[in-house]
Amino acid sequence: NVLFNKSKKIAKKLYFSKQFEIKKENVRQTWTLIRDVIGSQTKKREDLPNFFKQNQDILNDPSDIANGFNDFFAGIGPQLAAEVQPASRSYQSYMKDCDTIFKFSSISEASILNVIQKLKPKTSAGLDCVSNKLLKRIAPLIINPLHYLINLSLETGFVPQQMKVSKIIPLFKTGSGDKKNFSNYRPISILSSFAKLIEKIVCSQLMYYLNNNDLLYKHQYGFRGKHGTSHPLIHFTNNVSNALNNNKFNFANFIDLKKPLIQLILIYYLIN
Repeated sequence: NVLFNKSKKIAKKLYFSKQFEIKKENVRQTWTLIRDVIGSQTKKREDLPNFFKQNQDILNDPSDIANGFNDFFAGIGPQLAAEVQPASRSYQSYMKDCDTIFKFSSISEASILNVIQKLKPKTSAGLDCVSNKLLKRIAPLIINPLHYLINLSLETGFVPQQMKVSKIIPLFKTGSGDKKNFSNYRPISILSSFAKLIEKIVCSQLMYYLNNNDLLYKHQYGFRGKHGTSHPLIHFTNNVSNALNNNKFNFANFIDLKKPLIQLILIYYLIN
């Protein structure tokens, strides 16, 4: 038994070593392997409480709870924005002048299929019940009308109202406190897979225009390709190091917007 258990451990070690080497370029699969090694299970989403507290009222009817979440998520963005003092400088002061006018370009069927294949094969779906996984399978069969409709949308600037409607799932923020308080939840927005497809195409053309004309601020790290959270950390560390080497003081101002303000503003923009 001792020899068997020792051989089993060696085989297991060799197996995982090989798997880590194979999947070292894929962060998601690497973390999946780590969870397998330590025996960690993916947390399941917990059910919502039977009632919620809104001011002095107790809401226990499902419709009232849904409306309570809707009121909170829709109102918290403008409420927080109203409390923020206006900036002394406009965002335009960080942008360069550009003589080139942006205009959407038509896209080929092959390019659309390429974008679809890059979508994550998720099984979650919006109100149209079409998931990314399903779209990836049926794309070759519907590419002709899809190609026509997407280019028509880019040409006219019209987006069907159904694609602007998302399914909102409230997700409790671990360690936030009372589960019966709406403010301790954050919204997860699930859009139509077709809306995501158009969004990817629009984003690609916009980013090409911005990068090609060098319009983005050099320290804009978020929502950009080949940029990530490590870049502002490196920039911050470099400033601190330079100041220390030159006998200067450092001052850092950290702002906590405790709510997903940017996401809510984007949702508000899409709805309107």
